[in-house]
Amino acid sequence: MTLLPGGSMLAGLAAWLLLPIVGWRGLFLVGLVPLVLVFMIRYWVPESPRWLLLEGRHEEARQSLAWALMIDPKEIVLPSSVPVVTKTHWLELFKYPRLVAAGCLTGLTQTGGASLGLWGPTLLVLVLVPN
Repeated sequence: MTLLPGGSMLAGLAAWLLLPIVGWRGLFLVGLVPLVLVFMIRYWVPESPRWLLLEGRHEEARQSLAWALMIDPKEIVLPSSVPVVTKTHWLELFKYPRLVAAGCLTGLTQTGGASLGLWGPTLLVLVLVPN
């Protein structure tokens, strides 16, 4: 959530600087750079140790945990079984008022940002351009 405004600002800056030089097709290719980063992260960051344990892949879980903790895998003792998580109903989320408030505030900020981004230029043109 924190990087959304930064990404929008970076996209605007890239469009301002690069659009006259490379055109929209080149700018589209520049926008694919984060996709390369996603594949790099997916390649280098291992799966969750908990998921690997649930799948019965104990040695991979040990390696994953060792990678995350930056220690020797031989130092890690894994549990013999993973506790089963009981399923809960989604309405239980409303037991936590801070979570509900944070969700509402996030929705409001997203709506406000979209409103500014979509209606702002139109309002500026209407105000600044003489009839």
